[in-house]
Amino acid sequence: VSAWSYKYNIFTTNDTAVTPSYLISRVFDSIYFLIADSANTMVKLYPDQTINYSQNPFQKDSIWQFFRGKVYYSDNDCENPVEIKRYKFYIDPDFILP
Repeated sequence: VSAWSYKYNIFTTNDTAVTPSYLISRVFDSIYFLIADSANTMVKLYPDQTINYSQNPFQKDSIWQFFRGKVYYSDNDCENPVEIKRYKFYIDPDFILP
């Protein structure tokens, strides 16, 4: 599995000038998800706090992985390279709080 494959994409945009923490705060007021562990831990992420997780994607100092590359699209037998910027907020089991 590639380090840049995504199991779930919750939002995409063509605006590459914004930071991920700014973008996520403009799109979501909060994010909840359930961890499939023995306790079925509920993680709640808000702009000003987190519940059961030590990283907050809404904050500027959160851990986002960044990738810059090119994607080649074929158009009338010509390859047109398009630069992409991709940010990923990875849910790491080590950051789940007891």
